[in-house]
This record gives sequence, C-alpha cells and structure tokens, in this order.
Amino acid sequence: MRMNLRRGLLRLWIVASVLWCAVIGYLGYGEYKEAPVEAPGWELLLPVECGSARGSSAQDYGQKDGFCWYMVGKFRQLFPEYKDIDDKTIADKIYAKAGMPQKPDHRRRDKLVEIAELGILPPLGVLVVGWSLTWAFAGFRRGDTSA
Repeated sequence: MRMNLRRGLLRLWIVASVLWCAVIGYLGYGEYKEAPVEAPGWELLLPVECGSARGSSAQDYGQKDGFCWYMVGKFRQLFPEYKDIDDKTIADKIYAKAGMPQKPDHRRRDKLVEIAELGILPPLGVLVVGWSLTWAFAGFRRGDTSA
C-alpha cells in the first residue's frame, strides 16, 4: 500500500509539474517576446532615434520600432562622446533620451531566467515537501517497531 501511494503521488507530481511548466512557458513567452532584442553574447542593445543614427544600417545597427539598436562596442566607436562613460551609465542615458524605461528585467536573458525559475522552483519545492511528508508519515505506520 505504501509503495502504491508513493508511486501514485510521484506520478501526480510529474503530471502537475509538466502542466505547470507548460502554462508558465506559454504565459511567459509573451513577456519574453516583448523584451528588447539582444545581440549575440547577451549584450544589451542601445536604442537611438534613427534620425540621429550613425554608421550603416546593414553593418552597425538594426532597426526595430522606430529606433536603431546598437551593440555597446559599436555604439562606442560611432559615438566617441561617450568614450569615458561606463556601459551602465551609457545605457541609462540612452534609454532616458529615447524615452524608454530601462528595467532590470529589460533584457531577454533576464526574462528567460525569471520564467525558468518560476517554472522549475515551485514544482521542486512541492517535490521536497511531499517527499518529506511521506517520509515523516511513514514513521506512524502500524506495527513499525524500528525507530
């Protein structure tokens, strides 16, 4: 009986976890898709109004939503007036100038990690609590003289 209960609870946990991950993935995909595009290597891109863009569209920046998006390295080459400023300060200034809020979750990688944590950690927590409870209640079985 004990083994059937554990096996049943484990199967229930697996089904519930798969459903949980699917729902979180489905709901989180919209947020992930809306986060700004990043360059390879997870480098945050900087938005500049295309009227103020420098360089060529094909090589130096990409265009999306009325802005030209530069990787930080390319931005520093084409906008030398920012050469003595660190990347975070540049990002803060450029996003403010573009009228966009720059939030910690503004990057796709950060959003992906947040979605993965929300999808994985709760089922793992339920597994640990459930396993602990079955272990604890196993000590209350009838006729169990070992302890």
